[in-house]
Amino acid sequence: MTRRLLTVTPEDSLVAVADLMTRHRIRRVPVVKDLQSGARLEGIISYSDVLHAYPKEANPFSPVSRETLMAEFPLESNLKVRDLHARESPDDDTRRAY
Repeated sequence: MTRRLLTVTPEDSLVAVADLMTRHRIRRVPVVKDLQSGARLEGIISYSDVLHAYPKEANPFSPVSRETLMAEFPLESNLKVRDLHARESPDDDTRRAY
């Protein structure tokens, strides 16, 4: 039995990524760019990448905190995956989304 691979796009919000990670109990999600010819892997976003994108007092992984986050930190609650800096690995051509 195969499971459907969970992915996010650069246009997804970090709040949505945190929700996906929480619901499915996962710590890393592939970031893919949808192209007409198929999806292309852009990088991987991790639990800590999402957590470090917010102020210390905000926890995007807590359902109660998500509502507070949107009210108290409107700029941060609108962050997208693409807003995190992409870093190139010095060892090869792979990219990791941050």
